[in-house]
Amino acid sequence: MQGLLNATFFTADGLLFLVFFLALGAGVAALAFAGGAVALPMLLDRPIGMGEAVATSFTAVMLNVRTMALWAAILVVLTVAGMAALYIGLAITLPLAGHATWHAYRAVIKPDG
Repeated sequence: MQGLLNATFFTADGLLFLVFFLALGAGVAALAFAGGAVALPMLLDRPIGMGEAVATSFTAVMLNVRTMALWAAILVVLTVAGMAALYIGLAITLPLAGHATWHAYRAVIKPDG
């Protein structure tokens, strides 16, 4: 185990691996967030398909990049705080995040009609 840690954190190749791994993870997380930021509330609110909801979510994120990046950071902080409280805190932070997501959806997407 010590050899693995040394090779990962204290060699040039290990640090390069970490940089690429973190960049890839951030990219995948950004795509997942962009696709789901307002998709679930939209599916609950309107009679539309999943493809349209995900496409609308991507569009909403691209039109509000700075605000959505802040929103994603807040969700990460809430999730980490819930996990730090031995996962029991998730019982508070996840419903709070869901409720706030609904309000964010209502603020970003125009109502039907």
